[in-house]
Amino acid sequence: MGKGAKAARDALQVASSPVEVVDLDEGDAKGDFAQFPDEVLQRLDSRPGTRRRASIVSRIFSSLQDEAQHKSVWITGILFLATSPGIDKLRNEVGHRLLSIPRFRSVVQKKSPSSPAYFTEVDTSEIDMNYHFITILDETSPTREEVYEYVSTMYETWNPDLGKPLWQILFVPRTADGGAVVITRINHAIGDGISQVEVLMRLIDAKDEADAEAAAQAAETARPPPKRKVAKTFGPLNRAGIFAGGIYDGLTAILRSPDPQNSLQHGHEGATSLKRKFAFTEKIALDRIKAVKNKLEGATINDVLMLLLNETLHRYFKEAGDEAVLNGSRVTAQFPISTRPRNAEAFRNDDPCNSIAYGYLKFRFEDNGPMIDRFWRIKRDIDKIKLSPAPFVGIRTLRNLSPMLSRSMLNKLALGVGDLATGQLSNVAAPQTPVHIAGARVDDMSFVLLAPTSLYMGLLSYNGQVNCAICLNGELEADPKDVVRSWGTVFDEFESEVLAYDGDLIPRPRSFLDSL
Repeated sequence: MGKGAKAARDALQVASSPVEVVDLDEGDAKGDFAQFPDEVLQRLDSRPGTRRRASIVSRIFSSLQDEAQHKSVWITGILFLATSPGIDKLRNEVGHRLLSIPRFRSVVQKKSPSSPAYFTEVDTSEIDMNYHFITILDETSPTREEVYEYVSTMYETWNPDLGKPLWQILFVPRTADGGAVVITRINHAIGDGISQVEVLMRLIDAKDEADAEAAAQAAETARPPPKRKVAKTFGPLNRAGIFAGGIYDGLTAILRSPDPQNSLQHGHEGATSLKRKFAFTEKIALDRIKAVKNKLEGATINDVLMLLLNETLHRYFKEAGDEAVLNGSRVTAQFPISTRPRNAEAFRNDDPCNSIAYGYLKFRFEDNGPMIDRFWRIKRDIDKIKLSPAPFVGIRTLRNLSPMLSRSMLNKLALGVGDLATGQLSNVAAPQTPVHIAGARVDDMSFVLLAPTSLYMGLLSYNGQVNCAICLNGELEADPKDVVRSWGTVFDEFESEVLAYDGDLIPRPRSFLDSL
């Protein structure tokens, strides 16, 4: 947080310096605006031509850009602002903060498909800010639903320029409620979800960042509440078995069979529709989720959220009459797991990084007993995943194989792995107090990923509220609004079930075999 705070403050000081505004010629294309100030670019600590080697994950994501899947790994953020900062202020402040990060002023280069990939810095004079910052929907004052409709189809008509840094900022200057919207398009090659949160932290205004840093320091110095001693889920023999099984799973990950087709999955043709449709669950106060979590021995907030997602999807499949799923067909979620060393920073050498592998969690749709029974089963599965070395072994195996694979083979392998699960899941923990960007308060935010899977599930907590985005392949018949409909009801029911328990703590069931 300290580095992020300093970067944000330094960026704000530079961006607020007096700048020259250049009038546009009448022939300029729609979306052009005042020239990015030369003095701001000159103050950047840039070194054109500097090469920084990309990780195997960044290389895979960048290789996908060279073929038909060039739009399949773009992280899309939608930030609703209370007021409009104006495109010039947004570009001058946010633009400088992004360009202060070397990877945002670099292009991906490879000598050959099988050679290592590098992020190579370009000269700042070659950075086209009219490409990276675009005004959209400026002839109307769109509603929130109309903004979502725009985002759902924007990849159909957009062709990224792969010779430029892999990011764009779209700006809606006016909305129906008097605010504005910032839409980010950042390629996954730049960084994984953990580092993308750090990018967000570096974009917020210096006051917010300083407040966040002060709060974090206060929390560190405050005396923590005494922790309950929680018995380990598994005994030494079970842990050894999980470890050995994880090594096998990691070595054979590319041979894993995909989920059978269901109503939320397009099949396995290995292509992503460029038309998406999505909906968002209602928000639940984070404090309510914590209160439920605190009643369950050894539970985490993520454990509770996974139960909510499990039950919400189960009720959708029942309402949709998906017989295959209801008869026991496997439905799994693929989710990123950080492969960073413990306590490692999200940024390396002041750049975001891609240090992830994928884990798989099978949903449990048993239609019997109280929800708390399924909660413990899901938590047990999650605890196994935490102990398994499969993601680390899998990514090392892929790193060793990659020099021997052509780009087309590497792409086929990457898309095949991405197509194993019914859906991809991510969990973003954004700031828990309101933040500002270019002086405008961020009232709401959401993230979606145009992924090779046909279903994306994005859990997000911001400003004390938690919800989930459901993003579907536009060619599916399923309506995402039907998928999210039971979210609030499920939580209300689970909350009542847990809080009705007579006692301070609900102990986790333990079997004799687990103790071995």
